[in-house]
Amino acid sequence: MKQALLNVVINGIQSMSQGGQLTISAHREENSVVAEISDQGLGIAQDVQHKVFELYFTTKKEGNGIGLAQTYQILQWHYGSVEFQSAEGVGTTFRFRVPLAASSLDAEADTATQTSPVIS
Repeated sequence: MKQALLNVVINGIQSMSQGGQLTISAHREENSVVAEISDQGLGIAQDVQHKVFELYFTTKKEGNGIGLAQTYQILQWHYGSVEFQSAEGVGTTFRFRVPLAASSLDAEADTATQTSPVIS
């Protein structure tokens, strides 16, 4: 997960050659955690957005096209997903959605709320 986040953060920083703000936030949505990474960079051109997760696809002169493909794979390994929204000249937001793991506290709460049959 660290590598997935790093790939998107590096891309965001590189897209803001004239400066800008990069924001990372996270929140819970039902049984998932959603992490958002937003930049104020150049944005991703509409005509290539469908290719960004393809292995070896890049728009960078010095890029290798592995980062976002790797990010997609890492999220899949964690039973999650990655999506993005982008506007040219405005910036891009990547959203990681990963299911929360059941904790022992959740299991105890589930057990406590279940009703047991009464035996007489």
